[in-house]
Amino acid sequence: MSGPDDAEVDPLKLPFLPFLPSAITPPDSGREELARLVGTEIIGIGTTTPGLIEGGGLIIDYRLPSGQQARLVLAFSERGMWVEHHLSFEV
Repeated sequence: MSGPDDAEVDPLKLPFLPFLPSAITPPDSGREELARLVGTEIIGIGTTTPGLIEGGGLIIDYRLPSGQQARLVLAFSERGMWVEHHLSFEV
């Protein structure tokens, strides 16, 4: 995928922003949720049935070092992305 000016972009040179860009949420939205993923074991990454989450959604299931499992659900639109749900659960 190319950038706004259709120039080739080296993915390793892209700036890393530890938050979710969105016009409808605070400027540092998602920072806490994304930081919680660091050091966890990712169990699964996927989506859900079309129409259930705006933009199709991105679901990340993960296991904390304590063994507790959690799910982060991100939603998307032309205005940005945001945390739709973030919950821990027992298996």
